[in-house]
Amino acid sequence: TVKVEMPSFRTLERKNVVLSAGERLSVGTLALDIGSLGETVIVEARGTQVNVAETQHSGVITARQIEQVQVLGRDVTSIMRLLPGVRYENTVDSLGMSFGTSVPNVGGARRDWSNVTVDGVVANEVGATNLMAQQINLDAIAEVRVLLNSYRAEYGRAGGGQVQIVSKSGTSNYRGNLYYYGRHENLNATNFFLNRQNVDKPRYRFNTYGANLGGPVPKADKKLFFFYSMEAPLVNRPGPLRNWTMPTNAEMTGDFSQTLDAQGRLINIKDPLRQGACNAVSGGPGCFPGNIIPADRINSSGRALLNMLPRANNFDRTFTQGQFNYSTQENADNPKLNNIVRVDWRPTSSDSLYFTFKDWYSDQRGSEITAGPAKWGFFNTHYLNTDRGGSVNYAKVIRSNLVLDADFGTRQQTEQFYPLTEGDWERINRSNVGFTVGQFHPELNPRNVIPKVNFNVPNSPNFTFDNRLVDQGEAWLTSLRTNLTWIKGNHSIKG
Repeated sequence: TVKVEMPSFRTLERKNVVLSAGERLSVGTLALDIGSLGETVIVEARGTQVNVAETQHSGVITARQIEQVQVLGRDVTSIMRLLPGVRYENTVDSLGMSFGTSVPNVGGARRDWSNVTVDGVVANEVGATNLMAQQINLDAIAEVRVLLNSYRAEYGRAGGGQVQIVSKSGTSNYRGNLYYYGRHENLNATNFFLNRQNVDKPRYRFNTYGANLGGPVPKADKKLFFFYSMEAPLVNRPGPLRNWTMPTNAEMTGDFSQTLDAQGRLINIKDPLRQGACNAVSGGPGCFPGNIIPADRINSSGRALLNMLPRANNFDRTFTQGQFNYSTQENADNPKLNNIVRVDWRPTSSDSLYFTFKDWYSDQRGSEITAGPAKWGFFNTHYLNTDRGGSVNYAKVIRSNLVLDADFGTRQQTEQFYPLTEGDWERINRSNVGFTVGQFHPELNPRNVIPKVNFNVPNSPNFTFDNRLVDQGEAWLTSLRTNLTWIKGNHSIKG
């Protein structure tokens, strides 16, 4: 509501004036009628107006619209597709996804060209700008504004869309919510491919708990307001059904007389100590007799690694077509927590300041995770991702035609990689495995972990894991912005 008062004139109120974040809006000419101050002229229920003060093309999603639209994962990037010019993306299945949600393509530009801000602080992932890393749950959002193109010079840093997210503030009344959203495998049909391989339905649990509360701070004379929002998605998500080629009991003893390729032909094995050629299909004098490797010729360290693998259990070649003989489907636990705190202070009618603190925690556990190890049941790890930071925003009406606004914020983003339990450490310890091959620089392997190993067979169960197994990464990002707006006649100058 715009309200204008002046002695000897009637008070003028113009209601339903909607001003979005970062937008200029002209309310037109305000004419005061002669009369007493106690008389008021109210103008309301006006139709939608074309904002002639703006040249930039933008779209806005309000808190009311967010409340009325249900999205599967309750992630803000999923509702951006409601705006014109924003590419329709696959629905995010839970807040924050794995270590960030993909920024949608805006106006046909690449997704890593877009700039996302939350309360003025850049929210893009520090190492991959195509992701949004600073999370904010839907119940904490007051407005989402996407600038598509032709935006003003004050918006720099990126050549794509400008996504501006503003958090909710407390009001003069106390308001709060408690909510729960759930998904369960018993409510889902069994996947066709699981039925085809006679595999049980995997565990599928999405339990999202949330609460928020806002209002005036007691004994603050309606000048200090607070808002708090918490959302905790607890996710247990299955990975895809994966097929592997595992060693058989006979192959573990060196007997490859029944090892066939996809066409059902024997795979002949070359004996490096015998003279003559050995063709994998047709054989030859250089092959192992009977395609059996003598037990004393098998390397003990190689056998130790193979002993870590499960044994083949599917020998129906009419179904497997000789491409695999073992299947797995791993589940990953992923508890998450998002906290938002905002405090607004309005000491005078011309001063406004608010502070926000945002905290994001996501701990993926298992092998079907970001940067996880090989997914045949090798071992389980943590991928712990956090993003926390604060911002301060200040606006000052210096005089009727001169306004100062500024915001400052900083955020810290961390990543940690480490095995899930001490038992997972012991599972990949060289001494426990029996792997005795020497190391050039053992000081670079303080936990005495086995090396990475790859096999040249279809659907091979390789021994692979992320190089950052015991590392922690940390990145800081700081934002500072100030604007001074001067209105002179029909002109607006901003610097």
